[in-house]
Amino acid sequence: MPTSSAPDKGTSIPTLTSKPRAIPVRIPAMSSLEPPKSLLDLEGLLINDTKVKVAGIDVTYGYDSRAASIRIIAPPSVPPSATRLEVRVPGADMNPYFALSAIFLLGLRGIEKRLALPCEPIGLLSPEDRASGKVKMLPTSLEAATERMMRPESIAREPGMFGNEFVDHYGGTREHEVRLWNQAVTNWEVERYIELA
Repeated sequence: MPTSSAPDKGTSIPTLTSKPRAIPVRIPAMSSLEPPKSLLDLEGLLINDTKVKVAGIDVTYGYDSRAASIRIIAPPSVPPSATRLEVRVPGADMNPYFALSAIFLLGLRGIEKRLALPCEPIGLLSPEDRASGKVKMLPTSLEAATERMMRPESIAREPGMFGNEFVDHYGGTREHEVRLWNQAVTNWEVERYIELA
């Protein structure tokens, strides 16, 4: 099996890298690199999913790194037969069918289009790379994620991906969720502002 160098460890990994080639850019995202992240909406079904991501999740990959959004587990950490990917972005309440569909479709898209990885592994990145914009970030709100997914140029709309009908319907349910959230008065607001009334 051909191998590819793992620059942050100086090791080799099987050509499973053909698949991660698409995933670090596209799994949290289904639009090209400028607006990656348009799939976050599928990965965060509820208002609270993006609320816990307020600190920001970056679009990164790493070899055996739990800090990366895509973790590549490969030799020398494990035997070659145990080489695998761990996609660390979706929450526990994510619809597993949407998540797996996105991973496979985006992986195949990356292989077919021979997409290059957008940056070095996380082990070679510095905190300044995040601040300078070299490391792309995921949206931190359901509203922003939904906007990205519903853009006309979103990869989610491409033939062979989720398609316009799905994006319009599912995106509409997320817009409805945001509207309901914006109309709600939370306990925090009541406790915080009741004394001002």
